[in-house]
Amino acid sequence: MTIFAWAVFVTCATAVLGFQIAVALGAPLGHLTQGGKHPGVLPRQGRLIAAVSAIIVSVFITAVSMKAYNLSSPSSFATIGTWVAVVYSVLAVPIHIITPSAAERRLWLPVIVVLLVSALTVAVSP
Repeated sequence: MTIFAWAVFVTCATAVLGFQIAVALGAPLGHLTQGGKHPGVLPRQGRLIAAVSAIIVSVFITAVSMKAYNLSSPSSFATIGTWVAVVYSVLAVPIHIITPSAAERRLWLPVIVVLLVSALTVAVSP
């Protein structure tokens, strides 16, 4: 079950990573992120936020992968990073529920829930 959860997490997180990189580089997808306040290309600050998000997602992918394959001790980066990914996802759920952008909510809320469940599955695995 752990490896399946890992595969689901990595697949979804990689899609998020690609999206964040695209937005950071100027893809006109502002209606799908950051509350949809900036349809089209995000302003400079919004693109910077997307770049930071891409780095965070990359760290989560690394931590969850290491945890899934038992490449860590209980107090290691992998274990702690996986739990941080879980908490981050828990906090992201209500944010995506209340976003004023219906398109953002429809796209990302299911993804966030899948990320939460899959990261939690890996986190609680032995």
